[in-house]
Amino acid sequence: EPVQTIPAGKSLSIANGAKTSETSYETVDTIRGTLEFWLRPDWDPDDINDANILTWGQMRLYRRSQIGTYLKLGATYLQSGYWLKPGVWNHVAVVWDFEAKRDKAWIYINGTQFGTPFRGRRGKLLDWPGKELVIGGNAPFHITGLRIWNRDRRAQLGKGILSPPPDKSTLFPVR
Repeated sequence: EPVQTIPAGKSLSIANGAKTSETSYETVDTIRGTLEFWLRPDWDPDDINDANILTWGQMRLYRRSQIGTYLKLGATYLQSGYWLKPGVWNHVAVVWDFEAKRDKAWIYINGTQFGTPFRGRRGKLLDWPGKELVIGGNAPFHITGLRIWNRDRRAQLGKGILSPPPDKSTLFPVR
């Protein structure tokens, strides 16, 4: 698949598209889903600034200094402690499930679940993704293999099934 270069200070935006149901858009199911991609950081190994990897409405995935990769989604906040080393490709996945009474989200890096979620009470998250997914921020990186699924892929990720070909559950890229 093509590799996209995201320079520092630039971003790639993907619109959610039209609403297809009360809880879904063309590219995202707001109740349950998986966002996954391959990422190669190009930031300076000595850089101690926080850096957005992506924002998607109420979701923020970011590098916190040299401490690790963090996720904020609604009332869920995860700190992974996994540092994305510059020059190395990593598979990154965010999984969410808001069917339960509490918000739930997970970070997977290279098929391994990281972070201990601080789960909050169910928030008003039916429209959490806003209007678009914005990839990039204040640090450079490369990205490829972006997929958005309308299902929870935790079981497959845990078995090392990373970025399978799009199927009927794939909302992006459009089949």
